Amino acid sequence: MNGKRQNLSIITNLHSRSATRYLLAVPVSFWWCGPNECVHAGQGITQDISISGVLIVVDSCPPPVGVLIELAIVLPRLGGSGNGMELHGEGTVVRFDSNSSINAAKQVAHFAVSVLFHPSRADASDELLRCATKQTGTTYCN
Repeated sequence: MNGKRQNLSIITNLHSRSATRYLLAVPVSFWWCGPNECVHAGQGITQDISISGVLIVVDSCPPPVGVLIELAIVLPRLGGSGNGMELHGEGTVVRFDSNSSINAAKQVAHFAVSVLFHPSRADASDELLRCATKQTGTTYCN
């Protein structure tokens, strides 16, 4: 019985989050380097966000688990209409879930990214910058 209890404790710790997550539905653009140094790009909507992660909803072309991605999140303007500031970050896709939406004809997917936010796009990782400069093509996802 102790072995089962210990396994449940490990599973519980894996699923617990150390940072507070905030519900936030705003546009996000993301890109990653695929096979043959081809840059893949997509767009989605955030579902929630914390200081170290973001959950993103997409209707096509989610990045694979384990891949390094760059992302830009467009925040709403606090006073008035239009866009506010952008958050830029780099991270690793840690989870992927495929779900049916309310409309049975449309499939959506969620993916979670463990992310480190940085002040500007210029701080992108060396790996993604190398890929972008050697790119043989860009695949855009809608």
